[in-house]
Amino acid sequence: MNPNNLITTASFTPNSLQFPSAWLGHLPFAWWMIREVTPKIFVELGTYYGHSYFSFCQSVLEAGILTKCYAVDTWQGDEHVGQYNEEVFAKVNAHNLEHYAGFSRLLWMTFDDAVTCFADESIELLHIDGLHTYEAVRHDFETWLPKLAPGAVVMFHDTNVREHDFGVWKLWEELQARYSYNLEFVHSHGLGVLQLNNAPDDKKLEWLQPDSPEKLRLINYFAALGSRQVERFELNELKQYVVNLNQVVAEHDGQIANLSQALNEREGQITSLNQALAEIESSKAWKLVTAIRKIKNTVHKTIGLKGFIIKLIKKVFKLGQNNPMKDFQEIENYFRNKNGLEIGGPSGFFKKNGFLPIYGLITNLDGVNFASSTIWTGTFDEEKGFIIDGKRVGKQYILDAVDLTSIEKSTYDFVLSCNNIEHIANPMKAVEQWLSVLKQGGVLVIVAPRKESNFDHNRKIVKFKHLISDYQNKIKEDDLTHLEEILMLHDLKMDPPAGTIEQFKKRSLENFKNRCLHQHVFDLNLLRKIFEHFNLSIIKSIQLYSDYIIIGQK
Repeated sequence: MNPNNLITTASFTPNSLQFPSAWLGHLPFAWWMIREVTPKIFVELGTYYGHSYFSFCQSVLEAGILTKCYAVDTWQGDEHVGQYNEEVFAKVNAHNLEHYAGFSRLLWMTFDDAVTCFADESIELLHIDGLHTYEAVRHDFETWLPKLAPGAVVMFHDTNVREHDFGVWKLWEELQARYSYNLEFVHSHGLGVLQLNNAPDDKKLEWLQPDSPEKLRLINYFAALGSRQVERFELNELKQYVVNLNQVVAEHDGQIANLSQALNEREGQITSLNQALAEIESSKAWKLVTAIRKIKNTVHKTIGLKGFIIKLIKKVFKLGQNNPMKDFQEIENYFRNKNGLEIGGPSGFFKKNGFLPIYGLITNLDGVNFASSTIWTGTFDEEKGFIIDGKRVGKQYILDAVDLTSIEKSTYDFVLSCNNIEHIANPMKAVEQWLSVLKQGGVLVIVAPRKESNFDHNRKIVKFKHLISDYQNKIKEDDLTHLEEILMLHDLKMDPPAGTIEQFKKRSLENFKNRCLHQHVFDLNLLRKIFEHFNLSIIKSIQLYSDYIIIGQK
């Protein structure tokens, strides 16, 4: 092991960091691994957007190593990552041609078809990251094993995911017993690394030995570097959000300037009207007709003034709302012609002019509300179905958000939740239930309010461990643990419907019936932890003035 390579790895910055990936935390290790093994042939099975693959390629290029790199994928998706179109391959191919065409090839085919493209005992480094069921990953390993050179190194992603039907962990336990030279990182969903037993002495990686003192140091070192990569991605997201926000602010400033100019013109017309009226009041009878004509001309110009002012007020208030998401087209295929479920809807957030205009894309949308009547959306009728703008779009369920057991599991392509997770006493239980009815590869969308924009601004963000504790203690929805804190810190000036403190307390004591309380206060970091806990791949996480949005794939 070359210590200089380890030191250099700390300064590694990936060239390809445009889309969220469960592999982000292992990119520094990929970069280092190329320099440590210096393989003649490297193959990756399962590339998707190319985060891991391009980190390997970047290391080959920057180190000047004579390695041939091959990425094998159908670029169609599977039941774990979901289905996607040829646009993904087009982006990966364009990046590959621009940066690594001299030594890298993309093999657009199945793993089984690609195996015939390689000679036996020719591959010195193999990364397996395809379908993650036990049967699939075992098949991939056994199929490609004859193609591995003596002492080849094999990496398996998602060794630390045990939920659903992921089975890499099971195969990894079997391989650890068979191959003593191995190491496992548990961060970023887990990465197992092993070396075949038949390695020549000059090819043996001493840091993979069972009793190597370097193992723990490497695990901690690359976990720390991986954390930096995740933070860098989040920082880039935040920077892009600021750019988008500045653009929106600039557009709004322009609209305000235009409206101010129009308002000044109207005020001038009103002044003319007042002058004409004054002239009438001071004129003699023979001047009456002339004055009336002046009034008539002025009124024609100012006709519709009341309507104009009303429209002006609406436009000004609309500036504080969210325009449709500018890059919505990047995610719209998760919803187009799909079947979904909305918790606590319908919501203007998902309508045509909302930030995420999902309603216009869907085939079917069922709704879940905790009662047949709520203070937000009025009454519901299960027989009439889930109604949006007077049109039935699906079934209407009267169920609690934390108990969807009466709905068949893995039914929906997506689940929506807008401004209701804060009303739930046991959010982890709720998310668990929402995911139970979501298909593998489906997406969960959660919108939660920013405390800075509402009556919660005096309260603290709840700790993730508190949410876990609530789940473990099976907290029910009639819980009022936080009532004392809420009564003390709730800003009634920003919540007129709550009334006086006495009225607010009375309403809060009946929270199980009305669900008005904000049981917990969230931020984007907390929402990310929830998604990571359930092993969701985060597609988008956005901070708006009034809300946080997070979208993750099961």
